[in-house]
Parts: sequence; structure tokens; C-alpha cells
Amino acid sequence: MINPFSTIRSVKSGSLREDLLFFIFTAFFGSSFYLLAFYIGNTDVNMSIANNNWFLGALLLFATNFISFITGGIFLILIISLIIHFLLLFTKNGAGNYEDTIKGVIYSASPVILFIWLTSFIEVYYIISLLLVWFAVLTCICLSILKDKNNVESVLVTLFVSVVLFGIIYYNYGMSRCLSCMA
Repeated sequence: MINPFSTIRSVKSGSLREDLLFFIFTAFFGSSFYLLAFYIGNTDVNMSIANNNWFLGALLLFATNFISFITGGIFLILIISLIIHFLLLFTKNGAGNYEDTIKGVIYSASPVILFIWLTSFIEVYYIISLLLVWFAVLTCICLSILKDKNNVESVLVTLFVSVVLFGIIYYNYGMSRCLSCMA
């Protein structure tokens, strides 16, 4: 999404089916990149693949990874869109159509899905923080275009959702670092 404004405007008139297909293709490429990054960064896996039936193992790992991207992504998109839609109930003109909320979250989450593979090479916390900021900016744009909200309402709803997501990430990251320090 080089120009998110024109992309989101074109999404407004499209159907949810097209957006779900976009999500599936995004998850396909995201899981492919993630799996390649895993193979490149993990030399033990590279050695075992070279010695055994690598094609079947790689195919099974890709299928499992793709299915987890799809199911996890759909779950997160539904949860985040429900939270955003609930918060939009308290704005000036209400929440509007739920389908537009889902569309906005799908397109806002696409950079996160496509670039989550960077966590294989760079510290997880920094990459996810950067991707969360990118998600917040795109969500704000989506709310202002798809839901016809003013900038203040879009920023407040996006800020609340981003703080909650950042808190969850920070809590999980902090807990995993704390547990690894004790081991």
C-alpha cells in the first residue's frame, strides 16, 4: 500500500469477499516469508532438511504455518474489529456498518502480516512496535475514510486500540524474557 488513501477509497466500494481474498493472499505471502526467514535463520533445520526428505517436511511445515496464519489472523481481525466497532458506538454518528470495520482492519493488518518475518532477524519487541505504529496509522486512515469519522475520533479510537495491543505485546514479551532469565 504505497498510497493508502487511494487504496482505502477503492476498498470502500468493493465487497467483503474481495477483501477476504486479499487477506488470504496476504497470509499466503506472509507465511511464505516467515517460513523462509525461519529456514535461513535456523542452521539446524537446514542441516536436517538436507539429510532427510526435505520436500515433504517443508510442504508440511508450510501448510501448518499457512493454516496458523489464516486462523490466527481471522481471530485477531475479528477481535480487533469488534473492539474498534464497539468504541465507534461512542462517536458522533455511531459505528456504522460492521463490514467496513472488518475491511479497515484487514487492510491495516496487511503490513503486519507481510513483515512479521523480520522478527526472525531483529529483536521481536522492536519490530512489533514498529509494525504496531504502522497498523495504527493505517487504522486511523481507514476509520476516517471508510467510517467517515473526523480526525479526532479516528485518532482516539486508534490510540485506545493501539495502547491495548501494545500492552498485550509488552506483557507477553516481558513475561517471556522474565521466564527465560529464570531458566
